[in-house]
Order: sequence, then structure tokens, then C-alpha cells
Amino acid sequence: MKGTADAQSVRASELASDPKNRAENVMIVDLLRNDLGRIAEVGSVTVPQLFEVKQHGQVLQMTSTVQAKSLSNIRIKDVLRAVFPCGSVTGAPKKRSMEIIQALEDQPRGWYCGALGWFDPNGDFAMSVPIRTLQMDQHPQAGSSAFILGVGAGITMDSDANTEYQECQLKAAFLTNLPSGVGIFETIRFNPGKDLSRIANWSRHLERLSSSAKALGIQFDYDALLDLVQAATTDLAQDCVHRVRVDLSATGQLSLSHSQIEMLHGPVRLFWAHAILQGDYTPQQLTMQSHNPLLRHKVTARTIYDAAWHKAVALGGFDALFINEHEHVTEGGRTSVFVREEPQGPWLTPPLSAGVLPGVMRLAILADPTMNAREANLTINQVMSANEIMLCNALRGMIPAHL
Repeated sequence: MKGTADAQSVRASELASDPKNRAENVMIVDLLRNDLGRIAEVGSVTVPQLFEVKQHGQVLQMTSTVQAKSLSNIRIKDVLRAVFPCGSVTGAPKKRSMEIIQALEDQPRGWYCGALGWFDPNGDFAMSVPIRTLQMDQHPQAGSSAFILGVGAGITMDSDANTEYQECQLKAAFLTNLPSGVGIFETIRFNPGKDLSRIANWSRHLERLSSSAKALGIQFDYDALLDLVQAATTDLAQDCVHRVRVDLSATGQLSLSHSQIEMLHGPVRLFWAHAILQGDYTPQQLTMQSHNPLLRHKVTARTIYDAAWHKAVALGGFDALFINEHEHVTEGGRTSVFVREEPQGPWLTPPLSAGVLPGVMRLAILADPTMNAREANLTINQVMSANEIMLCNALRGMIPAHL
């Protein structure tokens, strides 16, 4: 398989007749004929299909078929040594190309471009070349495993760097263009008033929504959001405080909902999520993985967070705190947490690297020099023995709390 084009912009006949792609394809066909010739009966190596174009998803691939009849006493290891690594991913001449690859690439390819197959007891077997391959951690953990996607393009003297890069993007589109089903949202405080000035921390909400949309590949129409929010500023009662939720779906659709905010009276009670949810979730589910990238975004997939604060409310509290795999405290189901270990000491809050949401109110507190606040990893014991605990979110501001 050598020669690629976008099925949405190029016809199969155009790819089949393209001189550059034909030259690349026939070069590898010759290499594979030579490889098979080392283990085949004389005169049995043939090319029944040359420059055949097939569509795979969004990609057109120029494909040629090379076949041969093996020698009668050939062994498996002889086949593997002759054919792999496959010339379609090494290039030609094979030995020198592999030396160049070894010198230029700074890490092993793993399964990508290697050999993967099956063997039957009767001696039948089939081997494939894993390309466009998703490789997972050796020790996966639900919701936090790292994956490596292997894609590439064949480089020749006639190659253009930008074109080859675009080819890699095209080949990866089967995964990168999949709809995620995960949307993002902002929960915003509308104070009494008549215009956009009634929206608390509007610029910070806008920046986070825009940044998350870009990171997650979600289309974001700023003008449409502005129209939606401006309409809300005039439609909602102007003499009370409202909770306004703006949702941006995975497909880029905006929606808005609202309700009045009930006031809190006095310090609120706080729980540990792993204590109050232990019968509903496994310990693994209740342990946040600090390297999970979705924790940096306010995504709609947050069932366990909602379960935590709802359970806390049912128990007469307001929220419940989570911990990560290092047993560091992260955040509540709907709040960020700050602690002060000594009277008049600095306010400490878990860093983003612990696996926390960059909360709007959290950022405002950290940016306020009068608050004397900074980031620091916090243990359960530090929170339990703290002189003061403060929760915060964009709706309620700073909330005194106790365990």
C-alpha cells in the first residue's frame, strides 16, 4: 500500500495515474518482489494487481498485490527474516533506509510498522503490518490510560514536507475526527443588573470555554454565545442572583439554562468522596488520575462528581473532596478547595498537575495579592488538621467549610 489521497477531494482515477505515487508504489513492489524471491520457487513471484486504488474511510490507497509460491522446505523464521520489517514501511534500499531511520527517530516504534499475526496448528499463518495503530499502556487504568497513535508517510526526494504532514493528518482522521460525545459547559453567576456587567468573571468564563473547545476539537461560535448570553441578561429578572449554565455540545451546539441561586448561611459541611460513595463506586473509580487530560476541562461527563456533591447534600453537607493516585487532595464535586494551616498563613490549593479543574474563582483568588494564596500538593492529613478550610466556585464565591 503506497500512494495516498483524500477520497473527498481526489478521484480514484487521478490517484491511479499520478506519476509520483506510481513511482513510489512500483519502487516498493520491486523491493517486495526481491524479498519474496529469497524464499520462493524460481519464476513464481508475480504481481496480479498493480496500482489498484481502494478506499478506506476518507483515504484512497494505491495498492499493489505481490504473491509467490514458497519453497517446499521453508521455515517460519526464514519467511519472517525475508519479509519483515516490511519494505513498504522501511523504504528502499531496505538496509540503508533502516539505518537512516534508526539514526533519525529518537524512540522505538513499538508495534507500529512491525509484524502482527496468527499461527494455526496445521501450519497456516498470516502476518500483517500494523499501520495507523493505537497502542495502549502495558498496565492500563480505566479513564486514564495513555495511547500512542502511529501514522506516517513515505518520504522520497520529491516529497514536500507540508504535503506529507497533511497526509499523516488524513491517515489519522479515522480516530482524530471521531465525535467524542463529550461536551463542555460553564456555570455563571448573574448578579442584579441590566447588561453584560451583571455577569461575574465573564472574561474568565469565556477564556476557559474557548480554550477547552480548542483543546477538545469542538467548534465554538463566539458571536452565537454572545447573542445567547446578551438575551439572557435582559430576559432574566434584574433584581436577583441567577445561576446560568451555558452548554457547548460535542457538535458545537450552544444552549442555556438558568435558575435562581439559594443563599448559603454560615460555614458548610464537607465530606470525603471515597467515604460517602464507597458503596456506589470502586476505589479505582473514586481515585482521580492526575494525568487524565479531561480533568482540566469542565466536561459534561462528570457523573461521579455530581454523585459526590448530591450525596453530601443528602447528608446535610455541601460538597465532598476527591483524592488522586498519589493520595493528594484534588477538588470537590462542585468546588475548588483552599486550606490555611496557620492563622494568617497563606491559603494553599492543589495545583492543576494534581488533576483539578482550573476553576474560575480559584484563578481569581490566586491572582489576588491580598489573598496570599498559592498552589501546593495537599495530603488528607493536611486538610484534616487545617486551621481553616475554604471552598469556592464561580457561583458562590468563597465558602467557609468544615469537615
